[in-house]
Amino acid sequence: RHARRGSLHNCQLPGQTMTNLQPSQSHAPIVLLVEDDVDTRDMYHTALESDGYWVVDSPNSTEALANAVELQPDIIVTDIGLPGVRDGLGLARGLRQNPKTAEIPVLAVTGRDPRSFAEDAGLFNAVYMKPVLPDVLVTRIRESIAQSRLLHQRGADARARVAGLRSAFEQALNESQRVYERRAASVFGQPC
Repeated sequence: RHARRGSLHNCQLPGQTMTNLQPSQSHAPIVLLVEDDVDTRDMYHTALESDGYWVVDSPNSTEALANAVELQPDIIVTDIGLPGVRDGLGLARGLRQNPKTAEIPVLAVTGRDPRSFAEDAGLFNAVYMKPVLPDVLVTRIRESIAQSRLLHQRGADARARVAGLRSAFEQALNESQRVYERRAASVFGQPC
């Protein structure tokens, strides 16, 4: 991998793997870019990085899945035609099956005919046909992250409202129980 600002660097030490994350980039949205073609990966990486994203490159799905679990990126952009045992479809399946990565938006950028994987298209938030110009991809990523954050915020707001309603319901139930016990004691002369 290229040693550029924003890239993830793995350093092998005897008996362990250490990940060197750059904290100065931690506030930037993280894009996991999964592309085996070096020129395409570099082109997208440069465009995303210059737009303020922290880009983590993965040339294959095995590395991408490990990076997704570890880093919890804001979005994953993957080619479908990846080398190895698992292609981009297999990566998307693995991401959706893992509770730690199931909700991360996944965009596919592919040269494959979408009809060839129509039954798996639901694994992706969007599928774009190559060639995709870098500025178009950056725009689509920005829109997808904004939509994802909005949905997450709405979900958090809904969970907070449910917690508040549950608390109010429990208070009302407890008050109802107290009223019942007082009335039962006044009618029967003893608490129920």
